[in-house]
Amino acid sequence: MELKRISLSKVLKLELPELVNGVVRIIEKHHPDILGLHSILNLLKEQQQQMKLLVIPPTSNPLTPKAQYLSEKELQCVGAIVSHMQFIVRTDIESMRYASTIANPIVVRFLSGLRKNNACVINETIHQFLGHLDEHPNVYDAFTSLGLQPFVDEIRKVNPLKMEVMDERDGRNQKATPKVDSKLIQQKAQNDLSFLFDYLDTFRSYDHNPNIDSLINELNILLTRYATLINTRKTHNKNKSNNSNIIHLQKPFDTIDPEDDDPEA
Repeated sequence: MELKRISLSKVLKLELPELVNGVVRIIEKHHPDILGLHSILNLLKEQQQQMKLLVIPPTSNPLTPKAQYLSEKELQCVGAIVSHMQFIVRTDIESMRYASTIANPIVVRFLSGLRKNNACVINETIHQFLGHLDEHPNVYDAFTSLGLQPFVDEIRKVNPLKMEVMDERDGRNQKATPKVDSKLIQQKAQNDLSFLFDYLDTFRSYDHNPNIDSLINELNILLTRYATLINTRKTHNKNKSNNSNIIHLQKPFDTIDPEDDDPEA
């Protein structure tokens, strides 16, 4: 009985762990010591541990959307202060003139055009803006008299929440599973499987041990399933490619000659 061979390089990353696990289970059932497979079995068991690293990576940190929401809310409040301040200066209402002469330079200094900066610059600028208001109560009073206090207070509330979320997010990123060389892990597993299959082919040609036929039969059942997956994927990709080529070859509607639709033609 011949061993069915498949193209191991065509086995997907997330298909490979199950293949290795299946091969190990089958070998363990067929007296690996008698067949001289003990060393190869140990190699494959080592690969089983490496296979655990072939995981689907997370698309993003779950805290990122919350950090983005808080950042946007903070910037919207900044934008409201800037636009209101510009309106106040432009209308030049006498009762607001004194407060605007105090508040406007601070708005221009810290808040105007803030959105165009990166997150680090925005965080530090907001920190300095709030610190300036704490150190100069008359400036805060000017913001209050101009009706800008709700936006300032909202920034003061949102900013520490945002920083807390960002710190927690960055901490999680540092604790995340370290990057692994998936291709190297796959290649080693493929090499060990190829070594096993070559050994079994050689053993079968020299020794007609009944255990080897039973082992090969079970391996063939397993490998046939993977051969089917590979062939199905190949057919699907070929059909997809052919359909794509047909679409590209079709004449676009906007380039159809008007005479083609002439019923008299």
